[in-house]
Amino acid sequence: MFELLPVTGYRGEIGDELQRRLGKSPWPIASIQQTLTDDDVAAFIRRASRGNIFARPTELGWRLSYGDAILDVWGSDRILNSFKMELLDGPLDTARKGGLVEAFDLATTIPPLISVRHRDRWPDDSPRPYKIAFDIAHWWPISSDISATVEWTARNERGETSRGDGLYKEGEAILDVRLSGDITIDGMLTLSITRLKPPIEPDVSVHKIPFRVTYATVPSAADAVPRFADPKLDLLLAQLNIYFDGPIWRVRVDVLRGSGYEDVAIGAKVVARWRGDVLAEGSVEWTGLGGGEIHWRAPRDPKAVESLWFIRGMVPPGVTITFTSDPDAGPYQLNATRAWVGEVTIPVATSSDTYIR
Repeated sequence: MFELLPVTGYRGEIGDELQRRLGKSPWPIASIQQTLTDDDVAAFIRRASRGNIFARPTELGWRLSYGDAILDVWGSDRILNSFKMELLDGPLDTARKGGLVEAFDLATTIPPLISVRHRDRWPDDSPRPYKIAFDIAHWWPISSDISATVEWTARNERGETSRGDGLYKEGEAILDVRLSGDITIDGMLTLSITRLKPPIEPDVSVHKIPFRVTYATVPSAADAVPRFADPKLDLLLAQLNIYFDGPIWRVRVDVLRGSGYEDVAIGAKVVARWRGDVLAEGSVEWTGLGGGEIHWRAPRDPKAVESLWFIRGMVPPGVTITFTSDPDAGPYQLNATRAWVGEVTIPVATSSDTYIR
């Protein structure tokens, strides 16, 4: 059964069987009972970390079978609690074999799978540097602090080169390439993973992962991401939920999910007006696939009496928010295939308990 896991995948009958034995799913008689001991689980993790001829560690097939299995074992409440108890016992006896801690530590030595998202066309006239994103699939069973650096060298078909250290933040890296033509970037992503195991000293592992991306520069942002106007999209954007939290403006941006516009980049200049006067300005960017909220802190005239309303979380009657598209921001939304063009003005709702006349 174990050897066939890469063939069937973890989200199948074998995975279901393992979840029952872990006590995460009920047996056919509708009872939940864990039948695997800690030693059984440790042995399973050790074998899963080695893989087999069908799925070697760091391969996608391993990630979708043994890697998912390791994560699921870690998600078992009983195993998790047992693991924590071993950690709280203090420094480990390195001569002892078969413990959960050693088994999970073995799994964390396997480098994560990295996939790079990037645009294959980038505007020559963009005021912003090239951007790529890293999707990191991992199976680290302990809360970890991850830091990363990106080193890269770029060259075009004319032999011109540039190199640098990319700014890595929240899975993205900014590469100031400043070359035109057909570009090839060879880079190295260095991940430093600090696994926190109090009261034991933090454990640090370093993984160096090479990557390559290619793209071509084009004259303008419209050549990289086609522009798109649609009155139906404008109507949906008019349903954005905008509210204020002291000096912070917040916008719920999940109105486009499931609408067919998930691939549209929304880049906009934002202006708040009241009685013809500009209260504040800012800018926002997201794609229709995005959920949750975005927020920004916009400058205001602190001497204006209306500013006090916003600072106190109040909204005076008649405030409107106008979103004016900035389609040149489209290439920076890596999941977007179209960039919105249009303008929408949204009245901001006012309630009697948020406004003092």
